[in-house]
Amino acid sequence: MTMQRFVAIGDSMAEGLMDGSGKQGFRGWMDRLAETLAAEYPGLTYANLGVRGKKSGEVLDEQVGPAIAMRPDLIAVSAGVNDLIHPGFDVATTVRNLTCIVDRLTGCGATVIMLGCPHFDRLNPWVLPLAGRFRGFNRTIADLQQQYGVLVLDLNHEPTAFRRGFWAPDRLHASSLGHEIIAARAARMLDLSVGEPAPPPADGRPGVVEEARWLTGILLPWLRGWRSAGPSPRKPKRSCLTPVVPAAPRPSASVDNRSEASR
Repeated sequence: MTMQRFVAIGDSMAEGLMDGSGKQGFRGWMDRLAETLAAEYPGLTYANLGVRGKKSGEVLDEQVGPAIAMRPDLIAVSAGVNDLIHPGFDVATTVRNLTCIVDRLTGCGATVIMLGCPHFDRLNPWVLPLAGRFRGFNRTIADLQQQYGVLVLDLNHEPTAFRRGFWAPDRLHASSLGHEIIAARAARMLDLSVGEPAPPPADGRPGVVEEARWLTGILLPWLRGWRSAGPSPRKPKRSCLTPVVPAAPRPSASVDNRSEASR
């Protein structure tokens, strides 16, 4: 596989929210994957057009064209989850947007890797009413995989993805460790040799007090902000292809815990 240009597009999981800090800059699994690729392919350049809060239609309209113009060899996509949790969710529109995104990206000859949606209802009982949306989204991604041959990272096949340490305190975005694990799974799907990240510790369900704090301190304020927010004023953190500092070598794990996601 030739690998000279890598472009990331999408939402907060593309931007790398919660992996780092707003002041120092967020990193995320796509940045981590770029660093691994740069160690294997010297001279790799990378752009990240992801912006938190973007829905699939915005990714299609604002990011796909610029991404294709960069003539990428690899494109990573995280899009659609913001559609699912929006009060105005329309399944037909989201499916159409995702199909257009994949059709255009694969049409430019790039390898495309997509991030599936974890079943958040297994993490947050408060979002159980949205369970059908999460599963429907993953069926759409599976259909696109079959039709277009994209690579799919299905977090529901990741044994550590439903441990609390995989996720940031908001339970909506991956923690730094979660981003590291996702990046390692993506690297293996691209036949790269990477070390195995330490798994988050096994844990039980949060207690009543912790659940109440999360509900009142995180979920409800987030929902209020979502409903009142207009178009995102944020700009991509890496809008042009630039060189990547390669990741430091790490020993490969003795046991290959390759993701169960198929190509």
